[in-house]
Amino acid sequence: MITLPDGKVLITAEDVQNACRKIVDKIKNDYGMEDIVFDHIVMINRGGIVPGGYLSYYLNNRNTELLDITLYEDNEEPREVDTKTLIKIADQLKKFNGKTILLVDDLTDTGETIEAILEANHRYTDVTIYTAVMYRGKNKKDLVDFYAEKKPKGWLVFPWDVWDLK
Repeated sequence: MITLPDGKVLITAEDVQNACRKIVDKIKNDYGMEDIVFDHIVMINRGGIVPGGYLSYYLNNRNTELLDITLYEDNEEPREVDTKTLIKIADQLKKFNGKTILLVDDLTDTGETIEAILEANHRYTDVTIYTAVMYRGKNKKDLVDFYAEKKPKGWLVFPWDVWDLK
């Protein structure tokens, strides 16, 4: 992790791998869940794809899925989550009814995305959801089951976001 002169924080590929290993250690050791089996690892498009892939390997789980939800565009504030948005999310969650999933994203900042998914599940589907992020935002403890580290101050630039280094 490298703090740049403009205050952005560069997350390296090695940081991502180490963060995912920490998450697996927490799942297996810290929470006494060494025998837990996730039916699916569900990655939030796009930030959850790379960490979800690593977790898939580290947990030896090939059942990966993508949840396509966009509450904001890059560098914008999240849109308000309305009933239509929750139903759209629930439509994607329905195939996991009765299953246990690990929902993966890169970070929680505002927490809006994970909050919306959990709310859609609560209202419209019956999925057991555990959440995992590499970097947990301040005051988002109740949204995240597993995380590697608290989110550092500054805009995080992941290896897949290198164009943010303009």
